[in-house]
Amino acid sequence: MSGPLFEIVSRVMKALVNKKITVPGNFKSNTGTSAITCSYKSNSGFLYPLERGFIYVHKPPIHIRFDEMSCVNFARGTGSSRYFDFEIETTSGTPYVFSSIEKDEYGKLYDYVSNNRLKN
Repeated sequence: MSGPLFEIVSRVMKALVNKKITVPGNFKSNTGTSAITCSYKSNSGFLYPLERGFIYVHKPPIHIRFDEMSCVNFARGTGSSRYFDFEIETTSGTPYVFSSIEKDEYGKLYDYVSNNRLKN
């Protein structure tokens, strides 16, 4: 096999466990990465916008599919004007608030939400 290491590892794991591997989609943040640095509750981590949902990686890992979302909201961050919050409410009524997202990421995240026709 040849190619980037992450692709080789993904193909090997997919062959070993015979399950679909979830990889980041076409989203690129303002810094050129596939993730947005943010916090959930008091834990810092990364929010990955995927082809059919979002995944937050660190403590606790959270996966939210588009079909589970009732709406999303962009809110002003508490304290500093350099950050904003991204809120996702599920159809079951559970709210997820990802905070401390830098203002520079707003345009890319808003375009992603609009392109995927998520209610805001």
